Amino acid sequence: MRIQIIALLTFFSVNSLANECLTTRAAFDIGSGSTKMKVAKVDTCKQKIVKMLIDHSIPVAYKQALEESKNNQLPRSIINTGIMAIKSLKLKAAIHSPSSYIAVATSAFRTSANGEEAAEQIAKATGIKIKIITQKEEAKIGFVGAATFSDKDLKKTIVWDIGGGSMQITSYKGKDEFEIYEGKLAAVTFKNHIIEDVQKKDPRRITTPNPIAQGVFKKALQDAKEHSMATIPVAMREKLKRDDVEIIGIGGVHYYSIGRRIEKGDGYTLAMLNQFIDKVLNKNDLQLGGGKYVSTDVSNAILVAGFMQSLGIKKVRSAKVNMANGLLVMPSLLE
Repeated sequence: MRIQIIALLTFFSVNSLANECLTTRAAFDIGSGSTKMKVAKVDTCKQKIVKMLIDHSIPVAYKQALEESKNNQLPRSIINTGIMAIKSLKLKAAIHSPSSYIAVATSAFRTSANGEEAAEQIAKATGIKIKIITQKEEAKIGFVGAATFSDKDLKKTIVWDIGGGSMQITSYKGKDEFEIYEGKLAAVTFKNHIIEDVQKKDPRRITTPNPIAQGVFKKALQDAKEHSMATIPVAMREKLKRDDVEIIGIGGVHYYSIGRRIEKGDGYTLAMLNQFIDKVLNKNDLQLGGGKYVSTDVSNAILVAGFMQSLGIKKVRSAKVNMANGLLVMPSLLE
């Protein structure tokens, strides 16, 4: 009987400890093209997501609105759209009674003249404090979120994040040190580059480059290749080529525009990407199937193909990861 009582007490003690480690958190990634929210049950002792409860996003075109602005400010209309998006997502999260809400804003807020003011207005209206993070912080949070998707040693994992307004390529060096590429060419900026510099049109009036003709494709591809070679450090370029390194693509470009369309489960190659591009050239938005992000789907593929070709990247494995993943397991990253 004594043994049974001890065993029972041990069971309740261990179970109590386990429960103390579990909490429900909500995290928001207020990106340049959409606002993402994830709600998860998290083991705070092991710093891992136990169960994802909600994974949802709403398009909010902050970067496009900023590029169309004449004074480099986020207009009131897009701020209101952002407020409505967060309120809608917060209502969904409330069902699970999160113990905390955490939110970060990225490129569009960093580069706009009224980014801080816009973030404060959104925070006041939604009741969620928002931190505008640096590109280095964005890279580290993205790496933490993506690291659980790789079986490789962290030093053999590279995370490639492409959003609406910025690009990060992050490599772990050890002892909490990272090598980070901070790029400005991303979904919206590259799309607008094609419209303005290659097609010679006004991106304030023309919001889609589709249909993209063969000649435009070749010029845009060359521009992406030259940009990558001119801006990415030699040491990082060498590591990207290595056969023992796994490259994990995160953000909407890798997962939605490309990965979900062509990846077969273990990653997509340059050959697969080129085949996809061949099929979508010379098609307008309607012929491409429409949708909220159709204006950047083809240009995204060209951007990634240019980087892969010039950098010798053999394969990219896409993961449904954004800033919210890293924030859920390690909110201390913002301290």
